[in-house]
Amino acid sequence: METPRPPTGRTIVNKAAIVPSSITAPRVGPPSVLGESHVQLRVRDLDRSARFYTEVVGLREHVRSKVQVILTCGTWQLGMVASVHRASDPRTDKPPRSAYDVDQAGLQHLAFALGSAAEVDAASAWLDSHGVRRKPVSDGFTPGSRYVTFLDPDGIPLEFYYMDAVYADVYGVDIEPE
Repeated sequence: METPRPPTGRTIVNKAAIVPSSITAPRVGPPSVLGESHVQLRVRDLDRSARFYTEVVGLREHVRSKVQVILTCGTWQLGMVASVHRASDPRTDKPPRSAYDVDQAGLQHLAFALGSAAEVDAASAWLDSHGVRRKPVSDGFTPGSRYVTFLDPDGIPLEFYYMDAVYADVYGVDIEPE
């Protein structure tokens, strides 16, 4: 078993970066993925979900239309649509008929980074005060991590997650010097 590493007092957050676009022809082989762009969730009630993600999770509403809400958290975007089809027409499209099914292939969970293990504990109390279903707070598989799993109004599994930056190499993350 590895000796525990001293905590850094920093956590890991995937930060957006502006990178040059490729103006050359694509290379042969797999695409050159630059990083994550956004996550889009299909929800049954756009207004209810937008309230949950702003009032309970703490994201900020950035853009809203009849068919989509885009929320932000620092440099990261979460989109939501209340439709079955990606390019929806609100006059003809219908929202999903059922809640998220964790027994089907697809999203396992979506995690939101917090700044300390103590913040994870405080977040679990916040969830309780808002009547949100959650699992017990747990130490993560990676040493120095802590999380609480909870469900959004459609049953999509979410986590408030902390991992001390001292373990960044476990996830292949390069740490920038302070």
